[in-house]
Amino acid sequence: MKTTIGEVLSYFDNQVPNQYSDEEKIRWLNEIEAQIYNDIIKTHKGADKIAFNGYTADTDINTQMIVPLEYSELYRFWLEKSVHYANGEIDRMNNAMTMFQSYYDNFYAAYNRAHRPIGVHGYRL
Repeated sequence: MKTTIGEVLSYFDNQVPNQYSDEEKIRWLNEIEAQIYNDIIKTHKGADKIAFNGYTADTDINTQMIVPLEYSELYRFWLEKSVHYANGEIDRMNNAMTMFQSYYDNFYAAYNRAHRPIGVHGYRL
């Protein structure tokens, strides 16, 4: 099961009250989705089954995100990192970045276990 842009925005705004527009937060979500798509998804077999064309303010908020629900906290912490960075709150940004990195690494490891990287061949004994 996957979460949607609207669910991520709603959850984030409830967890971390902020003054930033949905348009700005969608731009930040686009940054991390592009990174996930390019650095993880496209480097593994089956990438053609996942479409990502970027998000803008005009993107339907019911659009499903790439990362499954069990790792979706990474979006919250990416947005939190972005808000704290924009506010100049470096200590809080670093804390959020640490949490983000943990979820990102866990997602990457799980994806790597479930999908063969491109260019890797299995061995038979």
